[in-house]
Amino acid sequence: MAVTKSLPTSGLEINLTVGDLITLTGLTPLQVPSPDKLETGHLRVVTGACIVERPGAVEQLEAGWLAVTEGSGFPIAGFTDPISRDFIRQLDIRGAAGLVVRLGHGWDAVPLAMIDEAQHLFLPIFTLPGDETPAMLLRLVHQAVGQQEIAVLRRALSVQTELIDALTYPDVERELINRLSTRLGVSAILYDSTRNVLASQGEAPVHLIRDRIRSDTDAETNFMVGRWEVSVAPISVPAGTYWLALAWHESIELSREIIRSTRYALQQLLRTHLTTQQNSKRHDLIQRAELLAEIIDGLTSARLARLGDRLVLLHFPRDGSFQIHAMQHKPSIANNYAEPNKTTPDIDSTLGIIQDTAEACGISVLLAEVNNHYLILLPRSEVFTRELLLRTSEFDHGTSSAFSDLTEARLALRQAEMSLHTSVRNGALTPFDQVGFINFILAQVPAETFDEKVDEVMSGLLSSEPMEKTVIAFLRNGMDIQATARSMHLHPNSIRYRLSRVENYLGRSMSDPETVTLLFLALHDRLDRAPALKPGVEIDG
Repeated sequence: MAVTKSLPTSGLEINLTVGDLITLTGLTPLQVPSPDKLETGHLRVVTGACIVERPGAVEQLEAGWLAVTEGSGFPIAGFTDPISRDFIRQLDIRGAAGLVVRLGHGWDAVPLAMIDEAQHLFLPIFTLPGDETPAMLLRLVHQAVGQQEIAVLRRALSVQTELIDALTYPDVERELINRLSTRLGVSAILYDSTRNVLASQGEAPVHLIRDRIRSDTDAETNFMVGRWEVSVAPISVPAGTYWLALAWHESIELSREIIRSTRYALQQLLRTHLTTQQNSKRHDLIQRAELLAEIIDGLTSARLARLGDRLVLLHFPRDGSFQIHAMQHKPSIANNYAEPNKTTPDIDSTLGIIQDTAEACGISVLLAEVNNHYLILLPRSEVFTRELLLRTSEFDHGTSSAFSDLTEARLALRQAEMSLHTSVRNGALTPFDQVGFINFILAQVPAETFDEKVDEVMSGLLSSEPMEKTVIAFLRNGMDIQATARSMHLHPNSIRYRLSRVENYLGRSMSDPETVTLLFLALHDRLDRAPALKPGVEIDG
């Protein structure tokens, strides 16, 4: 059959093999002793061909190409010819698909040294009749490879069009992975920066693949997991590095070019989507923080009316029952807590948890981080508070009383702070409605006003550590001189002397109820009294 025969329009969409050329042309394979090796040779993929008429010309050969020769540039030698044997070895090293010898011009038969060496290396050798030209064989190979590349491109573009369409769906990541898996016939898995599975489709072992992901490289990695061939590629986004894994059975024939180009397209789409999503989330958090700052700074009814449209855009209700929730790291954790670098574009992970919790509970909240405290203004929701406690167990929490007018948010913030302060001392959430009387009274006074008054009255006392400790012990022991002396391991007269000095500092008598009340209010956060019964985590709205 002549090599000038028309190339089929189908049947070569995946790869052109040596077996295809035998069918389409006048190529005749030289038999080798092992039939199974002969069959394997026929399955070799052909990606090109070039004419090689001298032993040193193999440098132009690429992997998967056929070497075609008439032998005119080779010396005639016998079975032990080292040049012929070295030529075959060089073809094998360069990954040649085989050697085609046109007979009747340079050689009448293939040199025995070449045949023997090719049999040892299982490199296929074919003969081409003298009435067929190498140029026609090369034309056929290039035509077939060109058709294959066009088919790959057509299929890749078809897959990529479907992937682009997936960007219009609500759950973009899952839709992209599902479509990629379905169109390529592979398992596809997307892991986030913590290697949790964001989306997966197929039967591949997602956890075994996850354990093989290397975070110390930004290059594609390929490995085997059981009978699965796996290819993992990183995707860099503002939130970190995600990983896309494709897995297929080793027995499945796939076009690596389709996988490569499709995966590249998916990487770009995911990177664009995740970056846009991250920027959108960051902008949303900024808007919520700005609104919260305006509201807790103190609103008039007129200013609240002007904020109406901005609240609507964030789906935050203007009417109803509201609450302020305050959070801070527990002391044992706060000591080891590094404040997030505000110069990086990353979103504060705690704000992300709060926002995700709100979305899961079906409410919209305003939130912000202020000096390592997290403030949340929310529509009253027991479900949200309970869920947030579960998700942020490393934090202490405080909640205000419910209120219905957003102009009262400033007072509610003070209540939430007092609740938080009490919760830190009690070791469990103590809603403001369960806070003791002293803290309840203090919550009615703006913090800055109270602090100014404390500094004015107590500045002299607080500058003397022994005096301050004595007053705290005196109040903690019910103003009992003897009990105070025992707790401080001092003589009662030492306590009396110190208290007289306190009276001199204050210019007030320690027997005056107003003085005792003043000291108790000023030092309430230092008394560290353990209540008789520790409140639980009952939640008030």
